[in-house]
Amino acid sequence: MKATFEAIYNTLLHEVELALNDIGGDLVRKIYKLLRDEKKYATMDLMNSIVYDIIMENETTFALRFGGNVEYLKYVHEGRVPGKFPPYNPTTKSFPEIESWIETKRIMTEMPIKSAAFLVARKLKEKGTEPFPFLRLAVQQNIPLIKKRLERLKKRLESNG
Repeated sequence: MKATFEAIYNTLLHEVELALNDIGGDLVRKIYKLLRDEKKYATMDLMNSIVYDIIMENETTFALRFGGNVEYLKYVHEGRVPGKFPPYNPTTKSFPEIESWIETKRIMTEMPIKSAAFLVARKLKEKGTEPFPFLRLAVQQNIPLIKKRLERLKKRLESNG
């Protein structure tokens, strides 16, 4: 009986994982679309960093966690309040992410790129930025799809009894 229970449990886990992977993939595609539509993709670093993890919180609770590995993701998502400079590299005496953005956007300037990056950084410090909560929006806009996928999973699991 124990082997049968374990087999059923493992099958259930597998089915849930497949469904969550489908949902995660759909949400990543929605995040890409949101970032493209809002033109938040100058270097593609943010879009290329978007990932999700399936977290098994306990035997009956799963979660999808989304994020990315670029530091400025939180500033795009949550915005930046005025009063603080963006990340600065004291070794190179530069704002590397801003310099990369300037180069990618091919912003032409008479001044050295480090100087232009400083001016952009100073403007960010003075004005801050508006939030664009793309992770939250992707989930909110896809709640009907997520519910439909989970209902399909529930029916499939019930029919396998």
